[in-house]
Amino acid sequence: MGYTTANRNAVAVVIPCLNEEASVSRVVRDFKRELPDAMIYVIDNGSTDATIVEAKNSGAIVISQTLRGKGNAMRKAFAVIDADIFVMVDGDGTYDPSSVKEMVSIIEDDRADLVIANRTYSVNSTPQRTGHVVGNRLFSWIVRRLFSLNIDDVLSGYRAMSRRFVKSLPLMSRGFEIEVELSAHASLLRVEVEKVESSYFNRETMSTSKLRTVRDGLRIALAVFRIFRSFAPARFFGTLSGLSLLTSVILQTSIVDQTSTVESASIALVVICVVFFTIGVVLSSQSRIQRQILRLAYISGSSAN
Repeated sequence: MGYTTANRNAVAVVIPCLNEEASVSRVVRDFKRELPDAMIYVIDNGSTDATIVEAKNSGAIVISQTLRGKGNAMRKAFAVIDADIFVMVDGDGTYDPSSVKEMVSIIEDDRADLVIANRTYSVNSTPQRTGHVVGNRLFSWIVRRLFSLNIDDVLSGYRAMSRRFVKSLPLMSRGFEIEVELSAHASLLRVEVEKVESSYFNRETMSTSKLRTVRDGLRIALAVFRIFRSFAPARFFGTLSGLSLLTSVILQTSIVDQTSTVESASIALVVICVVFFTIGVVLSSQSRIQRQILRLAYISGSSAN
């Protein structure tokens, strides 16, 4: 089943939820107030509480995705919903709905294809867990360096996106690593990315965070690794090739007695160097083709059917 917004230049607000009965109704109402003409969708990710009931009573359209994970929920949303502008926001009530008009305006004016809300913690906010803060800063720095993006809050779950951006995205993420993939996709397409400062609030008392610092941090790190390998295979495998060659040279020129084992290891590293280099060249050619295909999908996705 597909969901198409009724009018041109329409906005779809997509709210992925898992057991957010304490906050989802307020989130839906707040975004209806800010964007009266927008369609509000709640993507229920297998909630066992009254999330679906609260969402429907608040006027949202509920779409179910039984495969757990935020990435899975958003992949379902992007597949079945059609709109000119997509807004993604969590259903826990921590994001500021008053920022959405500015975010949507940037997309409408064609100033960017992706707008990210930079979270600024309000005076009354409870201090965030150290692991979350440090992890976000670390991943933001890594993504800036690897993908040449001017992003301060790469893990922000509050974003506005153009239709052509969404419909050209082969989303692979299953969980919270979706934010990294969205950012990398912008870099891959070489499209404009804008930032909007937005307040970040405490969760509702009965709402609990689904983000697990260590588990999801590892998943995000693996996602960065995987995406960068696909995004820039020449740099990725070229680095591995260079390290292999450097290690081989060190073994050959070291003052350590040259045993047969050391010589064999050195030769093996040279072979590995050549293998990595060859893989990088081959995958780089494939990456260029993939980039061209995604770019064509981006161009063809400019207008709704």
